[in-house]
Amino acid sequence: MSNVGEQGAALGTTGIVLHKAFLYDLFVWLVSLGKERVYRGKALDLANLKPSESVLDIGCGTGTLAIAATQRVGSAGRVYGFDASPEMLARAGRKANKAGAEVVFKNGIAEALPFPGGNSMRYCLRSCFIIWAAKRASSVLTRCEVF
Repeated sequence: MSNVGEQGAALGTTGIVLHKAFLYDLFVWLVSLGKERVYRGKALDLANLKPSESVLDIGCGTGTLAIAATQRVGSAGRVYGFDASPEMLARAGRKANKAGAEVVFKNGIAEALPFPGGNSMRYCLRSCFIIWAAKRASSVLTRCEVF
């Protein structure tokens, strides 16, 4: 169900790229005291997603938030997960397949999003463990607003 494309080494990012996907999921589960779904649900509540909308999850990691977003936008909506780590995307793809969620996962760095400005992307979600220079972060979020 998921489409994991263009996997390769992430070069040129000013952020930290995590590669231990299972340990990341375990860490998030421990830090959230096993309530990651509740945390992700509240993040999506704030986004107020509607059926048929498109979502871009920058730094999607293992895809938990992107997968949950598919339930909010429905089959008419589109969800894209974008991450610099091929290992995270591989786990995200497996999780999406298991959940029966249609998510397009792409490999690359947040400073060079491959989406054209003419897209009708209304929402940009940012997972919590992305670390990069403030200048780059504001540049990425500004570009997100034009989707």
